[in-house]
Amino acid sequence: RHIGKHVVGYDFAGSVVSVGSDPSCRKFKVGEYVYGMAATGSIAEYARAQCSMIAHKPKSLDFKQAASLPVVALTSLEAYMKTGLKKGDNVLVIGASGGCGIYGITLAEKVFKAKATGICSTKNVDFVKSIGASAVVDYKSESAMKELSKKGRQFDVIYDTVSSFDPVDPDYEPSMAQLLRENGKYIAINGWFSDWTRCLLSKITVPLFAFDVNRPNYELFLLDATTEMLETLASYFDSKTLTKTPIATVINLDRNESLWSGFEQMQSRRTVGKIVFEI
Repeated sequence: RHIGKHVVGYDFAGSVVSVGSDPSCRKFKVGEYVYGMAATGSIAEYARAQCSMIAHKPKSLDFKQAASLPVVALTSLEAYMKTGLKKGDNVLVIGASGGCGIYGITLAEKVFKAKATGICSTKNVDFVKSIGASAVVDYKSESAMKELSKKGRQFDVIYDTVSSFDPVDPDYEPSMAQLLRENGKYIAINGWFSDWTRCLLSKITVPLFAFDVNRPNYELFLLDATTEMLETLASYFDSKTLTKTPIATVINLDRNESLWSGFEQMQSRRTVGKIVFEI
């Protein structure tokens, strides 16, 4: 409700109630349905978003489906754009049943026409197969992980959605990076503090000096969402190239359902699909 205050949440879908004067806002009108990201927070009755970070909602999706997309789908799309993933490549997706992992699999298989192998827990193997993975490895199976390692350098891209500086999370890079082919790319959405430092420095050194300070064959990156990327994503759904996002839970805040119950689910690191807040 308090549009001037920062609130939790980032991605959203809704209808436009006011449009600013920035040139990037010219394509949007009051009453139109949009989706995207709100830098000052999105879990509220109103969200304020830069027009350069929103686009018209995919016509084929409802608001809950559209709201579940921007962060996870665009992160995966940008990861593959950065690595130059192409038809016929082999990609390994670590954390394949989570939000980013789901789109790591589906974008690789259905948009980039690559062959995706997903790593997930035993209970999620069938789910990851169902979303189109060419192969699935159960990380709880010692024999399955050994078999994966035995095959050696087999992947053109490794997309890591799990490893982080948090000791709660496993660090897959030391073992999985050995599976990269020559000139392959390991790309991650989280990592050690040293890699976060390199990531942030690259935001300066690349545009100014065309110099990337990331480690060779490795990149930790921050999502740089744009209207054009959101429009591209919407086209994948409206053309039926991609279908609906698996939604784990819809929490209706109008019925006073607990906001924090959703965050507890996220912190459990065991959610399959997306958690959506409805107002």
